[in-house]
Amino acid sequence: MTTNQPFPDPLSAEPPWPGTHSSHKEHDPLKPHSPEWEAVLIRYRPKEPALRKIRNDREEEFIADAADYGDLPASAPVGALLDILRLYQRSPHVSEERLWTDQNIYRVATQMLADGTSDWKVETFTARMRRIGRNKNARPLDPPKYSSKKQVKDPYPAHMCESWWDLVASQPKPATARNLAVVLCVSTGSGASAVDLRLLRFGDIIIDRTPDRVTVDVWLRSTRKPRRVPVAEPWAARLADTIGDLPEISPGMWAVGDGNVRAKNLISNKLKRVRWGGQEPCVVARLRTTWIADRLSQPVRVDVIQEMLGLSTLATVIAVAKQLVEAPTPVHYEQLRAHTPYSGDRG
Repeated sequence: MTTNQPFPDPLSAEPPWPGTHSSHKEHDPLKPHSPEWEAVLIRYRPKEPALRKIRNDREEEFIADAADYGDLPASAPVGALLDILRLYQRSPHVSEERLWTDQNIYRVATQMLADGTSDWKVETFTARMRRIGRNKNARPLDPPKYSSKKQVKDPYPAHMCESWWDLVASQPKPATARNLAVVLCVSTGSGASAVDLRLLRFGDIIIDRTPDRVTVDVWLRSTRKPRRVPVAEPWAARLADTIGDLPEISPGMWAVGDGNVRAKNLISNKLKRVRWGGQEPCVVARLRTTWIADRLSQPVRVDVIQEMLGLSTLATVIAVAKQLVEAPTPVHYEQLRAHTPYSGDRG
């Protein structure tokens, strides 16, 4: 007996309309000057009033530059559009011929880093804007210039960090003493950046006290994904003694400073209130570099250091490693000779 095959649904063979099918939205980019692309650009208005005004005042230029970017991802097309407006905003007196040069793009990227923008956001911005510059000039991209980023600061010698710690007890105001203590312990002990410190609450500090030892971890939140970083000794014990039970009593309280306004220069302003007693004031960027140098002196994998720092590349870690001039010791040679047990995770 023959079984009649079901008549196929004639609509199933028809392709979905652009932008109406979930898989189409996920996989197919928005082509420049397509109806969907134009609809996104017409509707797009950034939340920040200053950027919205720039977008309206330079609409024709904005649309042309967005077209030079090429295909926009259908799932999240506004990232590149926002970066174009950021480049406009930070290049008020730059001519049209120089706007899309690598020199100007790196200048803006350096400004963003100085303002506390995270490394991954700046790297994404740089890649997007250089893509437009390449398409405008029909030339291959120059190799990345790592030197365009902030210069890596020299690590501090141990005696300087200890001398600053001695100043904590001599501060006339308890709040200033606690701010200095938290900055020293968290930056020197876990590699926290100024942005990490600005966003740190006491609830982000996890203290585990046992009869034998005290361990401290901190949640650092300057990156898209918060990261839990152990605090190295002796800074872990010092931090635990300084803040006591504040993580349990006031978990929502800011660890450095108070008030809901978290200005970008908050940490540097708090450090200006410290009485340094004739000593050189500490700089958070160098405390962070000091942590990197200390970790490189221990048998810690560089990819772990990179993850704890919240960096997308090893450029900073490598730059610090180049500053370590200590010759290999017998301990280093023994570490190189050590047998590494096979791990199935490595393939």
